[in-house]
Amino acid sequence: MMDFGDYFCFGIEGIQLGIPLYTIDRVIRSVAVNQLPNSPPIVHGLIDYYGTIVPVINLRHRLTLNEKPISPNQLFLIVNTTARKLALVVDSADGVISFSDNELISSGQLNSGIEASGVYRTEDGILLIYDPEKFLTSEEVVQIDRSIQSEQIRQISNAPSETA
Repeated sequence: MMDFGDYFCFGIEGIQLGIPLYTIDRVIRSVAVNQLPNSPPIVHGLIDYYGTIVPVINLRHRLTLNEKPISPNQLFLIVNTTARKLALVVDSADGVISFSDNELISSGQLNSGIEASGVYRTEDGILLIYDPEKFLTSEEVVQIDRSIQSEQIRQISNAPSETA
């Protein structure tokens, strides 16, 4: 029996990418991002997503594309990983595609520089399939956690104290 998967497709700088649909929480318009001191270069900063602090991830950095500031025309894909939610900055949200696992070309069969989990051929070209769990290295996760903790401590220590 063939295993079929649903993938959410999006674009960055004309590159078509996909991630498993079940990881998508929501697609929102880009919003103002709070800077996070001492964070890794892949992190634009943080947003407050319904009371949850979410790192905004710069996939351009991971894909070695030209850096550019977040614009109001861009979108944030709110993605669930086992560790936390992430907001991925993308240029377009292009819908859902389904295909069987045997239609996926393993990235091991491609140039070793491609970090994708696999590639799917579409009528318009190729779709690079990614695992959101692998967008951040373990070192980046630790650095983000430390930066968030340091920022929270800084905010608490700078908060006005109440005197009785």
